[in-house]
Amino acid sequence: MKKTESPTPVNPSPAPVVSQAQGNGRQGPVEDGYALFVSAIFIAMGLLLLQKAGLVTGGLAGVALLLSYHGALPFSVIFIGLSLPFMLFALLTMGRGFAVKTLILSVMIPAIVDMLPRFIMLDAVDQGAAAIMGGTLVGMGVMAAARHSASAGGVGVMALWCQNKGWMKAGYIQLGFDICVLILSAWRLRVDQVLWSAIGMVALSAILIVWHRRDRYIGY
Repeated sequence: MKKTESPTPVNPSPAPVVSQAQGNGRQGPVEDGYALFVSAIFIAMGLLLLQKAGLVTGGLAGVALLLSYHGALPFSVIFIGLSLPFMLFALLTMGRGFAVKTLILSVMIPAIVDMLPRFIMLDAVDQGAAAIMGGTLVGMGVMAAARHSASAGGVGVMALWCQNKGWMKAGYIQLGFDICVLILSAWRLRVDQVLWSAIGMVALSAILIVWHRRDRYIGY
């Protein structure tokens, strides 16, 4: 009796791996608009936590917060005023699309910051929680904007420009400017406020240093 041999299985050729980098990474207007909205919410919520705890953050937002604590003008007016020269820089160096989206985001952030207290009542916020969560939220908002070719304004524009030139990571530039803001805040804030503000700035910059990398992530 002949032994029936089972047919040799034919291994199908592996499915081709399609790299995401081969696709079109451009986002449409709807995606950009939604990203700017989410970015503004993250940044505004982070700033609200920091503001309620009497802390500052990095960038022009930190300068605006610091001036609003000891001045007659509100945060929104100071932030927009400080951002205007950087808008011109963005237009000249990063292109019209980047500048327009950055302008929209720079207007949305202070507007949402002014509206949030009407919907979220915060009587007291622990400084440690405000520093870590506030800094992280602001960092995530900045990164969301950067992934869609926009910036929250101010030093973020210059940081992204330098990173695109290959000179230095945006997170390191942001951290360097934040240290300058921290030194200025030492003249006005208590020691504990300065220390917690420093932790919040590290939380913000760490988001950009770890995750805002062209060699690891695509889509921006």
